[in-house]
Amino acid sequence: MWLSNFAMESRSSGQNDHQVVMAQIWICLAHGKCTQSPRVHSEEGRHSAGWSLFGAAVDLIGDLLACFRNCSNPTLVLQTFSLMVVYLFRLDANERAEKFLALTVSHAHHLGFHRSKVVLQMSAFNDEMVRRLWWCLHAMDRRMSIETGHPFIIQDVNVDTPQPRDLSDDWLTRYKNDPRTSAELDSEIHSELSNNECITPIPYLTATIRYSRVLGKIWETIYSANMTDMSPTPTLLQYLEQLVHGAQKEISPDFSTNQLGGSANTLPNDCPWWRKKQQMLMRIRWLSLRILIRKSILHQSHRPPDTRLDILDNEITCIQTACQIIREFKQVADENTISAYPFLHSLVGATLVSLGLIIKEPSFRGDYGDITLHAAKSLERYCHRTWVSGRMLRAICRLSQIASRVLCSNESPATRRVTGGQAREIASSSSYPTMLDLSKGPSNDVTTVCSDAVTPQPPAGNPVMTDSNATDRVNEAPSMSFPTLADPSQLVMADFDFEQSFINDIAPLCQPYGCPDTFSDMQPGAPASTEMTWLESLLGGE
Repeated sequence: MWLSNFAMESRSSGQNDHQVVMAQIWICLAHGKCTQSPRVHSEEGRHSAGWSLFGAAVDLIGDLLACFRNCSNPTLVLQTFSLMVVYLFRLDANERAEKFLALTVSHAHHLGFHRSKVVLQMSAFNDEMVRRLWWCLHAMDRRMSIETGHPFIIQDVNVDTPQPRDLSDDWLTRYKNDPRTSAELDSEIHSELSNNECITPIPYLTATIRYSRVLGKIWETIYSANMTDMSPTPTLLQYLEQLVHGAQKEISPDFSTNQLGGSANTLPNDCPWWRKKQQMLMRIRWLSLRILIRKSILHQSHRPPDTRLDILDNEITCIQTACQIIREFKQVADENTISAYPFLHSLVGATLVSLGLIIKEPSFRGDYGDITLHAAKSLERYCHRTWVSGRMLRAICRLSQIASRVLCSNESPATRRVTGGQAREIASSSSYPTMLDLSKGPSNDVTTVCSDAVTPQPPAGNPVMTDSNATDRVNEAPSMSFPTLADPSQLVMADFDFEQSFINDIAPLCQPYGCPDTFSDMQPGAPASTEMTWLESLLGGE
């Protein structure tokens, strides 16, 4: 099905539209296959990511540039490309996803989808479809930049596209073929918005848009090229914190952390899972912004002596926020963990921050050690439920091992200090490579597997937690459990062939020009590799 001759050489416009629709279906199936299948060592495991289905979709589309001209509905093509970006991001193929996203945004710019004067001239149905598509591209652009450390493609100063409206599917279906514009249907739209009782994803998209705009401001303020060697001042930190707090007042309270001490943990029992998931995900995003604001200070190697109290305050804020993220993830019920991938990067980042600060300041262990260990165990068990990339799996196993070695000790946190020799022993005791270390190719032995999930016991004599969340102990019955595979040791650690091709996309081309060994080093702020490197440095320091 995915052979190159499956795509026809010459197609009419209608045929091309049909092929693009079919490609959308294959991409959705590929995503579903990836979600439902764990990364196991078998012939089935090699197809567990749905890559063959994605290849069939690409062949259906044909020439990636000509398809924009051949298809009569440009929005349909852009929607399909957006699905491709989401799928590639799911595989941690960020380098390839960036290229598809750049092509998609470029053509959206060409069509004028970033300008209100173009969008408002369309029919009301097409107007709404373009609004939703454009702002999804905007959110993906911001998310991709955070993961890769590369600049934004979309510049907010050039955008005035109206935001999506909470119009129901029934209303949109009714006016799908109506040529009237939104201005001509203003009374009907106002009536629908006033009387619509359906629960739709649009409030979540609206919250995501607001979050993405704030994220852009924070990124430009702290992580722009001219700020790489500068530390944010207390005044700047306060301004950015207020920016995050104020932005949440402009969205539905369901998607905010401004209530209940930072986390609205009371959700109605009749609320559907997808809605709860959206609310939890938005709260985690806002919390992650607080860490992003302060993370650059954590990674500083040289600090003036007179800033000791400010640094301690920053570390306390970061570890408390990281543990809030972990507690949000603990609300995910067992039957829903298979679809919890959107939480993964945030949970990995929060665990890295919390563990790193415990290593740096052992007194944090009493209050935050148990929940950090629980997070590391949850991450490793999560890998048994759904597909994760080879480099993510290696990073999670490495993180889990470090957490177990550091936190599973009978020594009291007040006396335990990780000396340089002990740290190097911990750091060298694992063969797991550093997260996203693209300078080291994957093992040629695809039979390399992950060790059994680490299930350490809590430290004996661990002091009682003193904070308000002392109930989050690892020895309590966790709210989330993970049934493992029949043979949990059969998770494939090495990259599959198609994963290796992602690295080969850019690695051979980059070396002659003197690029860094690790591509995330090209831009400050690529969080995964930066935080893992920071954690390793804490382990290896004297």
